[in-house]
Amino acid sequence: HPSVSTVAVVGRDVGPAGEEPVAFVVPAGDATTDSDELMAYVAELVLPYEKIREVMWVDALPTSAEGKILRNDLRDRLRVKPVLSE
Repeated sequence: HPSVSTVAVVGRDVGPAGEEPVAFVVPAGDATTDSDELMAYVAELVLPYEKIREVMWVDALPTSAEGKILRNDLRDRLRVKPVLSE
């Protein structure tokens, strides 16, 4: 997609159902694409079970010294529950 600079997709555990795809997206320049538009774009290109269920916009993807995307770090971000202040 022209509004995407870099993307990594990881599976989020949803219990007995398995995993659902979640995309971590670094926008390209001044991109104004919203998550729904991006998910619809991907849905036209992939099989139904491969459809992205959530898009998380990030400034950069974590990489190793060799330049590989650290997918385990992204999965850890999905596991962390935000703490709500009362």
